[in-house]
Amino acid sequence: MRKYIIISFAVVSLLAFSGLYCRNKMDKPELNKIEIQKVSIQRYEQDLFRIPIDSLQELLKHLANKYPLFIGNEYDNPASLLQMRQYLNDPQIIEAYVQACKTFPSLAQIEDGLTEAFRYIHYYFPSWHPPKSVYSYISGYDLAEGIFIDDSVLIIPLDNYLGSNFPGYRTIGIPKYIAERMTPDYLIPDIIKTIAQQFLPPFPVDGALVDQMIAYGQLLFFAQNILPKTPPYFLMGYTAEKYKWCQDNEKEIWSFLLNQDLLFSKDKSIIMKFIQESPTIQGFPKGSPGRIGQYMGLRIIESYARKHPDKNLKEIIQEEDYAVLFNQSGYKPR
Repeated sequence: MRKYIIISFAVVSLLAFSGLYCRNKMDKPELNKIEIQKVSIQRYEQDLFRIPIDSLQELLKHLANKYPLFIGNEYDNPASLLQMRQYLNDPQIIEAYVQACKTFPSLAQIEDGLTEAFRYIHYYFPSWHPPKSVYSYISGYDLAEGIFIDDSVLIIPLDNYLGSNFPGYRTIGIPKYIAERMTPDYLIPDIIKTIAQQFLPPFPVDGALVDQMIAYGQLLFFAQNILPKTPPYFLMGYTAEKYKWCQDNEKEIWSFLLNQDLLFSKDKSIIMKFIQESPTIQGFPKGSPGRIGQYMGLRIIESYARKHPDKNLKEIIQEEDYAVLFNQSGYKPR
């Protein structure tokens, strides 16, 4: 059984809410030396919706050569053709596609942002290779598994980033606190956080609250270093106001976790309260966002990185002994 020690070391104060926040000093990436092929996103949704419904089978056969991952040999399958017709005629799907064309008339900015991020990843993890093919599509608002990546393919659901005020989100009942981050600014951070899971240890599903906090902290710390120019609230999946609330109340959050003896709890309801999606934390003051445990986990990892400037990013995010990370972080709120 892991043993934790709560240590009260003085640590460097967090910088004010200006977008400038602490990072580990051990790495100074020289991206000009990193050769990565420029990301090019193939727009499956545009090619698909250009097909006339009355020529669906014939034209899908031609499109299958370009998008085998999406179509394969299903153009000869009557059940699959029926399903495709229903998809292309679905009013909500059509609405999402039309808005995607307006919100993303070009994906050049996304391509440039991903190209730079992939350079950072390759700098820290030289054996990593970017996906060979990148596709955009309309997922039907698949929030759980919309972004997909493996060793060779990255698939991006544009309909999950159409703007917080997009009417389609209200129509299907997506909560406001989730819709507010369904904007283009969160697309690249979400992709990078999905890629991060390729490098992290297995998630401590049965671990205590502090274990899961730190595991999320490792993921977010990875994203910080791969997207150093991105404001931290985008990486957290917060609005600027919610992120600032966490900064302003960090000491009170930490005191609550300690005084209520919650850090080492394995109670699923307690863990869900502080880790999982929610509009706010029940019992906390107005303005508190959900997932506060993830935010605090990042602070612990940041503190550990400052205390161990000899550790590189790979060593920090792949450390599986959460007790070591916690005990040697010397974390103390500003």
